Amino acid sequence: MIPAEKNRVFGLDILRATAIVLVLAAHTWPTKAHQQWPHAFAVARVELFFVLSGFLIGGILIRLAEEDRLRTLRDVWGFWRRRWFRTLPNYYLFLALHLVWRTWILGFPDQVVTNWEYLFFVQNLRHPPPFFFPETWSLAVEEWFYLLFPLVLLVALQTLKRPAAAWAAAIVLFLIVPTALRLWVAASSGPVEPAHLEAQRRTWDMIVRMTVMFRLDVVMYGVIGALIAAKRPVLWRRMAGWWPIGLALVGVALASIGWHVPLETAQPWHAFALWPIMAVGFALLLARFSQIVAAKGVAAKLTSWMARISYALYLCHGLVSLAMWRWMGPKSAIGLEKNTFLWCITAWVLSLAVAGLVYQWFERPMMDLRDRFEGARTGRLQERVEAPPTPIERERP
Repeated sequence: MIPAEKNRVFGLDILRATAIVLVLAAHTWPTKAHQQWPHAFAVARVELFFVLSGFLIGGILIRLAEEDRLRTLRDVWGFWRRRWFRTLPNYYLFLALHLVWRTWILGFPDQVVTNWEYLFFVQNLRHPPPFFFPETWSLAVEEWFYLLFPLVLLVALQTLKRPAAAWAAAIVLFLIVPTALRLWVAASSGPVEPAHLEAQRRTWDMIVRMTVMFRLDVVMYGVIGALIAAKRPVLWRRMAGWWPIGLALVGVALASIGWHVPLETAQPWHAFALWPIMAVGFALLLARFSQIVAAKGVAAKLTSWMARISYALYLCHGLVSLAMWRWMGPKSAIGLEKNTFLWCITAWVLSLAVAGLVYQWFERPMMDLRDRFEGARTGRLQERVEAPPTPIERERP
């Protein structure tokens, strides 16, 4: 069997590790002051994962199309099956733990009935996510993209016949529809009075940034990067030198959120430009990092380990914080206070430990099970490819 570590691109591991560090920093910020900066880190983490997911999924779909394995609904079902084998086991594991926590630990009955939307990723399909298991709003965006984009691409490939035209049509559709919806919301919001700036800013952030139908376009920036990498490798290599532009765009977006400068004011027309700017910035950074194939040393091993457990870490850190507050908080014998460095360090250590155990004893075995299942069905083992062929891979005989 091909192990889980095979075909990993170290540069993408750097981005994964950076993203999960950002979200942990945002959610365990050791001070009550300057809360807008933790929010900026959280926003950056989500946008980075969206773009990275688009890049990886785009690479898989490109390979399927090139191998003529994206012609029927059965082919799309095979893509969904492999994706769901990767994403759903961890998700439902922690969803079940959250339900257990609220039902038997906190004593709130009927949690399955109350939160049934989470079973089908519709908790924020048309409205902001509820308080229960709030981290999953971004997972819902990605899952709906995984569900819808292959279908649209299949229809385009069968209708337009020319692959380039089909890809262009599918991409344009996913860029235009969410953008048009956001513009409609912005146009209907109207001017904001100074006294209502903060309330309007929070409303815009919750309603538009965290609702699936408004965010599907951001994943597409990663897919565009995957197409360039696969179809125009010379251009992709040249784009690796544009990383300062990408870093500058991300920096502008972060500064805008952290300091409430014009791009992140309560006026929706200004906030509208924030996410495309950040997404384009991360897409440009992908061109550089996707070509860092491997690295050695202790720091490289730690980075890759953080990247491997990042999915489990994202899902478990909120539940770890809830458990800490109940059994280690001010009302417990330990008396640990929130918003302190000791709280931050404890949350990091416990979250890393839980995520490492989940990855080793649940997530990785589930990926091995997927490989055995797919190998039995197809007669060959599907390697876990992370990205489109790099220019170096394209040049190999």
